[in-house]
Amino acid sequence: MGFSSFLTSDREESILNVYTGLSRIVYMLQPNGLEHIVEEAYQGYMTFGGIDVFEWIVKINNLDYLCKDKDIRTLGLALSICGSIYIDIKTQHKYSLHYSSLLADIRVFSGSYNDIQEGYIFTPNELIENGMWEEISLHNLLGIESLYMPRFSFDKSAVYENVPDAQSCPIQGYFIEDADNYSD
Repeated sequence: MGFSSFLTSDREESILNVYTGLSRIVYMLQPNGLEHIVEEAYQGYMTFGGIDVFEWIVKINNLDYLCKDKDIRTLGLALSICGSIYIDIKTQHKYSLHYSSLLADIRVFSGSYNDIQEGYIFTPNELIENGMWEEISLHNLLGIESLYMPRFSFDKSAVYENVPDAQSCPIQGYFIEDADNYSD
């Protein structure tokens, strides 16, 4: 598995991992005055202070009832990164490229968005473009109005409610030689 990371929510700075030699203490902020999760040496694998960020999404939103323990991380990943489900307007069948095991009535389409699917004469991209498939987020399908999502800061006094959700780090917390205007 490759490295992955976030930008801090308040300053949009890369959360660099220890392998860059430039990592620093980062705080995973929590809502409602809960104590921040402190990560002193980020390893690059989406675990902060011993907490898997995708499991945190499920647990902080009290959604662990939706899946088995072994699927908690997958549900968090689906809600945060790949959370789109497609509904066939005519049949009402639900499709996804990933994560069909989370809900029994979601079918996985084979290949990619550019591969014609069994039972169709179009690719998923064409079905979406032609309005035959409608995109819906997984959290909307589940009837969830809003979610607490990860937020980070290098400032221990930062407040969850005062900063936006963290964005994915374009340099994966590691490839600083590829970064434009990087400064530590």
